[in-house]
Amino acid sequence: MNSKTFRILLGSLALGLAAVSASAQSTTPPPMTGGPQGVLGAQLRQIMSDHRDTTKALLEQRKAALEAIKNAAPADREALKAALRDVMRQHQQNQRELAKSIRDAIKARRDQQRPTSGG
Repeated sequence: MNSKTFRILLGSLALGLAAVSASAQSTTPPPMTGGPQGVLGAQLRQIMSDHRDTTKALLEQRKAALEAIKNAAPADREALKAALRDVMRQHQQNQRELAKSIRDAIKARRDQQRPTSGG
């Protein structure tokens, strides 16, 4: 793999990571109202749907990075491996954010349903 192809691949990988990161940060869950029990379910489905889209993009980037490593010259492999590690770190962070979003949604709904004690 020549250096121009390597730079293009590395640049597109970095751009893809930035796009996935930006899309994951720009999604906001819908506000929970005092409606029926289905509100939490709808919110969790939305969170899972957003996570599934982000994960799909990260796995496609991983696949492309693995293919690039396989076809790369030995001198270029270390840089490509570092880019792959970044993709996998982003995937782990995405998993953590999913778990936190679910916990926060459930906690907010539980807090909303608790009767307030007047004093």
